[in-house]
Amino acid sequence: MSQIPPDNNPYQAKVVPDKPDQWGEPQQTSGKAIASLLLGLLSFFTCGIAGVISLILGFTGLSDIKNSQGRLKGSGFATTGIIFAFTSFALLVLAMPVLLLLPAINAAREAARRNGCLSNVRQLALGAANYEASMKRYPLGTNAIGPYVGDGAAVPGTANGDTPAGYSWQVQILPYIE
Repeated sequence: MSQIPPDNNPYQAKVVPDKPDQWGEPQQTSGKAIASLLLGLLSFFTCGIAGVISLILGFTGLSDIKNSQGRLKGSGFATTGIIFAFTSFALLVLAMPVLLLLPAINAAREAARRNGCLSNVRQLALGAANYEASMKRYPLGTNAIGPYVGDGAAVPGTANGDTPAGYSWQVQILPYIE
């Protein structure tokens, strides 16, 4: 620590010594208090693991500062480290149920998607069954192959057919789907 310079130049930086204790020695900042503050900050990034050490150092640092008879300072650092540690634990406790519920929510969404797909396939099957009930045959894959099929039956789209030539089975069952 340097002394105040003898020339009273207002533009020169002045270093003021720490407040001395009752024996004339300057106060020192508690290392435990500083470590508590740093670990309290670190506990936000380590899911509270550093918070346990921060709590221990913070409380022991506060005890050391109280019992030092004014030789140690830094109770604000220790208190802030303790507060940061408790805050990280609180955030961890609040985030844990959310993290545990995420897989269940995703499973429910997947089940809803699966049910939607199953419903779509069921509607296609019902449409094909209703088409077969009214036309007495299932729809052809496509009816762009010519005027006659191997057994001589009329292809849809011809004079005896029900849909114009070139439409697939999906288009043919559209009127039968709800």
